[in-house]
Amino acid sequence: MEMPIKQMMPKNITESGSDFETEDEMDSKFDDMCYRLKDGLDLKALRNPSGDGVDFELDEEDIERVKELRKEEGAYFDTEEKFAALASANVGSWITLGGGDSDTDSSNTEVDEDGEQNEMGVFKKLSRKMEDLPNSEKKVKKMLLKEGTGSKIPAGALVTVHYNAFTEYADEPYDSSRARAQPLSFKLATTSSETVIGFDLAVKSMKKGELSRFLVHPDLAYGKKGVPPRIPENATIMFEIEVINWVDASSVLAYERLSYSERREAPFRELLKYVRAQGEFGKKYFLAGQFRKAESRYFKAIRVLNKRLIKDEEEEKQTHKELTRFNVNSAVCSIKQGRYHDVLKNCKEVFELGFKNVDRKQWTKALYFSGKACHRLGDYQQARVKLNKARDFQPHDGEINEELRLLNISVKKMKELEKETCLRMFSKDKKGDNSESQTENKKEAEKQEDSKSESPSAEFQKRVEDMLIEFMNDDSQNSIPFPSGRLNTVEIQFIVMTADSYGFIIDQRGEPPNMTVTLRKPKK
Repeated sequence: MEMPIKQMMPKNITESGSDFETEDEMDSKFDDMCYRLKDGLDLKALRNPSGDGVDFELDEEDIERVKELRKEEGAYFDTEEKFAALASANVGSWITLGGGDSDTDSSNTEVDEDGEQNEMGVFKKLSRKMEDLPNSEKKVKKMLLKEGTGSKIPAGALVTVHYNAFTEYADEPYDSSRARAQPLSFKLATTSSETVIGFDLAVKSMKKGELSRFLVHPDLAYGKKGVPPRIPENATIMFEIEVINWVDASSVLAYERLSYSERREAPFRELLKYVRAQGEFGKKYFLAGQFRKAESRYFKAIRVLNKRLIKDEEEEKQTHKELTRFNVNSAVCSIKQGRYHDVLKNCKEVFELGFKNVDRKQWTKALYFSGKACHRLGDYQQARVKLNKARDFQPHDGEINEELRLLNISVKKMKELEKETCLRMFSKDKKGDNSESQTENKKEAEKQEDSKSESPSAEFQKRVEDMLIEFMNDDSQNSIPFPSGRLNTVEIQFIVMTADSYGFIIDQRGEPPNMTVTLRKPKK
């Protein structure tokens, strides 16, 4: 007989937040996880409200089967341990595992102050297989799961880790960088800590690539009060930590203390330590959404690399590699901040290094970001040139193809605007000498001046309103150009006044008929 676990689950478990595609699949999984009883239950006695309840015994072979299944599912604490924890806390104490008549396993019990044996908690059992960390007053215990390489991480280092954090008897972590698919980068404490103290002590004991499990006493975690409701009072915490990478931040301070002449004479490896440390700090700020701070770190690295006097071919190759990486990273930061002219500057630095000196993947990124910036600045022709070149290198790249699709939409909208407003093209070919061209421009300017008394057509007004509303709601676009050189003065004034009412930044350059008008969204 199986316990009806499914009946206790929420009715909408298959409707949202479930990993099961069908109810049958859910039923099958729950059936696998159900324990079988050794003997049947007296249902009449079970239903009797004035009765003493019913003792039951689980099938021992089935207990082992479910344990193995739960390990495969990633469950840390088995149901038997949870029942024992409930019983020891006098919650549901009517439950008696194994029928209540089996001998107590001394390896799973401990003697309390009154000399009585109590079921040992799962963390207590685990701690017996672990070692105390030095300088933790026996409040942090460690179990090595996978060896790392190199030296232990020094205080002040910038560390990148993946971690899971558990309270006792919880199958799922209350916090997990793996669940977010984003590792944690932080500066390992020298004085005050960015994380709980026990976490810092744990990481200080590790090496690059190492995976270890730690138990942290409440005093070095969340204290007696905890953080309800996720973390109970006086809770011991289990951390599983993997060190992805670390950079000794002291190399940044040491290099910046050097004089100009000392920097010129410093070994190239010291310069690489410095710029790579700046890169790690930049990455930390970028992941935190602090793009301006990240960009400043990348800029420091670029400046140092540009000032370095290259001594041989190997140094030149490494310098080009680092300059490419930091310029591309800076371009991404500028994209995030809507500073598209700066994007073009960074990408230009990459292009000036030459295709032969730049990694093909990074070269493609520079083409993509410069094409995206040109699109946002309204230079659709250059945007298409850059994006098509990027697609030549990576024809199946989703971001490149999506940007080309958005570019085609922008071009189509602009052509529709030109068509609907009957743009005033010069009727004569612009052939002849320079004086003739100047005469034509003057006539066109006079024509536009004469049209001041006119009003834009209703169709024109509606089209402009629709374009501005669509532009306002399009998060992928920060600027939009208008072909003002082909519009009359009244039409330009209508665009400017309407754009101003929406709060857009208006960039007008030149004089009719060669005026350009670009609208930009204000910075948030």
